[in-house]
Amino acid sequence: MVYLRIKKGNDAKYVYLVKSVWDRQKRTSRQEIIKYLGKLELLSKDDLPPEYRDKIDISKMLDTQGDDPDNYTDKLYSALTSGDLDGSMAIYNKAIVQWRKFDVFFERALRPVLYNIGQRWADGGLDIATEHIASNTVQSMIKIIQGRMRRKPNNISVMLCMPVGEEHKIPCDILETFLTSKGYTVYNMGSLPATDLLGYIYRNRPDIVFITASLHDSVKPARNLSIKITEQFKIPNILGGYAFSEYMDLSLSKVPAIIKCALESANEGKECIYNECCPEFIKNLNTIEKVVEHPRNIKTSTS
Repeated sequence: MVYLRIKKGNDAKYVYLVKSVWDRQKRTSRQEIIKYLGKLELLSKDDLPPEYRDKIDISKMLDTQGDDPDNYTDKLYSALTSGDLDGSMAIYNKAIVQWRKFDVFFERALRPVLYNIGQRWADGGLDIATEHIASNTVQSMIKIIQGRMRRKPNNISVMLCMPVGEEHKIPCDILETFLTSKGYTVYNMGSLPATDLLGYIYRNRPDIVFITASLHDSVKPARNLSIKITEQFKIPNILGGYAFSEYMDLSLSKVPAIIKCALESANEGKECIYNECCPEFIKNLNTIEKVVEHPRNIKTSTS
């Protein structure tokens, strides 16, 4: 996992591009610095190595200068893996006062922690019981946060789903929380057989469908489901999640713009600028075999 870290100096804040590495002997994670990027106030996208420029969004860091997420991620990891729901909510309550938006909290604190938990489980550094405790705590946490979301409906309905085989509903729950906060009507279906999902679309006719996949083995079923939805209902649908993370950037902050663009493309014949919902991208995903044949399926708790 690669991310940005801020270190505070005497006269300024400095940014490093770092990666989290699991130390099997010490049974803990450690950070390795990839590159020193300079002062936070002078940071630009060009400071990132070319291979990371399309994968790391620095805009939120620039918008929230002074809010070092490391303290939150460390504490949130400890709270989730110990099943401490009250502690997890206390961290959220403090962070949301500073960052104000759920998507910023997710991008800067919750998602790095969930990736870390999934990576440690895959590497054998975290037992399955602890991983389940963390997942259950996240789900309870999201349910509480969802209860606080109250926005005026915008008359757009969104269906969220995952291919069969996906074990965690957390990606859909996180997306539901964000979309609810923006006023969308959300049908969160989780993981169901394609026939059931297609039947639900036929009966309820959502405006748009999101298909998330965390496991690399789910990429091909997700693509096939997307093709069936397009062929049978002509409803725009979006592919996203960890399994596609090497090939697209579908951050929460981009979702409303993608929905708007996809609906305009479907209803008015306008060209959609986002490849995540482009039928040609879905049908002609040349890297599909490379993705499916990934040497290790990383079990993760987010999209």
